[in-house]
Amino acid sequence: LRRLPVAIAFVVALLALLVASVLGYISWLGQQPSRAPGLFLGAMLAATALAVPALALIWWLDRRERETPWVFFGAFLLGAVVSMGLALLVTGSWGSGLLQSLGLTPADARSFDPLSQITLPLEKIGQAEVLKLGFGRAIVPALIEEAIKLLALLLIVLFLSAEFDSVRDGIVYGALIGLGFTVAETAYYITDGFLRSSSLSFGQQLAARFYFLGLNGHTLFGALMGAGFGLARQNRLRWMKLLAPIAFIVLALAAHVVQNTLTVGVAGMVSQFFGLVGVPLSNMPTPALWLSMATAALFTLGLFYAAVIELVQESGRWERAVLTEELAGEVGVAITPDEYGMVVSERSFSLRAIPGYGDRVSRSIVNAQNELALRKWRVRRAGGDPETDAIVQAWRQDIVTLRRSG
Repeated sequence: LRRLPVAIAFVVALLALLVASVLGYISWLGQQPSRAPGLFLGAMLAATALAVPALALIWWLDRRERETPWVFFGAFLLGAVVSMGLALLVTGSWGSGLLQSLGLTPADARSFDPLSQITLPLEKIGQAEVLKLGFGRAIVPALIEEAIKLLALLLIVLFLSAEFDSVRDGIVYGALIGLGFTVAETAYYITDGFLRSSSLSFGQQLAARFYFLGLNGHTLFGALMGAGFGLARQNRLRWMKLLAPIAFIVLALAAHVVQNTLTVGVAGMVSQFFGLVGVPLSNMPTPALWLSMATAALFTLGLFYAAVIELVQESGRWERAVLTEELAGEVGVAITPDEYGMVVSERSFSLRAIPGYGDRVSRSIVNAQNELALRKWRVRRAGGDPETDAIVQAWRQDIVTLRRSG
């Protein structure tokens, strides 16, 4: 973004997406009663409060190369404002022509909701009636939503490439976009449900959409998608740079479709153990609905969660290896021998602290050292010489300044 043409392109792309998303919200709210905007805003605030645990965990995952709050929460807002707004635009009256060409109505494409879907017994999966339901209620919405979240992710990948180095970055940004989408989608369904029935199903929305404190649904799908772009960024192989994003986009879409069909079906089966035979998900008590959805997700999406956990662990090992290698040449320059020993011995789930400084200055020095190491790695990967790079020199000077301020 330091180059003016790139900055202009970024602003234009972002404004275009914002205008389109605002049109999506306006087109939906304009068809609702006058109290709808207030209800939606209140639901958004409530859903955002539910997302705090997931935001805190993602913030912690980003601890070694802390992005500025503008970038971090900007990615979250891309999911909440842009992605959901575009989804409303596509599935509303503005996109009716596209949907009709697919043999669907706008209501079909946005009709997926765990609280309203029928229960799909496992033995019926694959039969004609379930495949028809899967196309109208699961596959098409999943395609639309994943494609829209992909647009938001590409905005970061293309224009904030200096902040996008690894699988860990991909997981962080993808999860933030997905979590933002979950928040806005939850607010949408709370508002829509209240306008239709005058019943505020907040507890049921919590159970259906935040059963893992927000680390589920779109957050999972976004993390998978982002991991593919991060893997491409880390890898030197040209075929991997092309294949990894495609493979993980397909993986995210597959997880989405599984949730839209199999997870909901298994949740209905689990509910029978609580004596809720034939009770729709929308009529279940909140505790039973939460336990049913959480159990079903573990059974049907467990391998996807395991993949993300392994990717998080592997990305941590990659980060520590890069820091160890690149900071070795900075001993006596940007890092002391004792501090480098902390880098070498740093564990997977910890972050070193610089002794003799306050917490704020210590965190700033550690972040600057890590940024220095990653910048050197980035320059070296591009075929340049880190010793002649102005940003490498600037990070070293920042570290000197921080030590003096502490």
